Amino acid sequence: MVETKTPRLNRSDWLEAALETMRRAGVDGVKVSPLATRIGVITGSFYWHFKNRREHLEALLDFWERAMTDAAIEEAKQFKGSPTDRILFLMKRVMVDDLAGHDLPIWHWAQSDVVAGTVFRRALDKRFAFAT
Repeated sequence: MVETKTPRLNRSDWLEAALETMRRAGVDGVKVSPLATRIGVITGSFYWHFKNRREHLEALLDFWERAMTDAAIEEAKQFKGSPTDRILFLMKRVMVDDLAGHDLPIWHWAQSDVVAGTVFRRALDKRFAFAT
């Protein structure tokens, strides 16, 4: 009998998979068991990293804000050039790397969830403050 190994996932793997799932199916599509099946692991892997779905969703919001807003702004700040060139650099990053591709599902979620709404508005405020 050949033993097959289940891939070892970290917290970020679960969050990235959830973001992609949310992009296609919205926040209601981000469920533990289907997500585990999609990425080829058992649900126990999920519970190794998160207490429950709510903790996972809150971590997802934090991950989205840090990766799609904070990191992009920091990278633009490090860009050598005029303020206008910095904004253009950031706009290219957003379009080429599709950094805003998850904004719409997060926005939809923010319409019915106070925590998601707070995080979404905070990320937008950071983006507008940087652009200003």
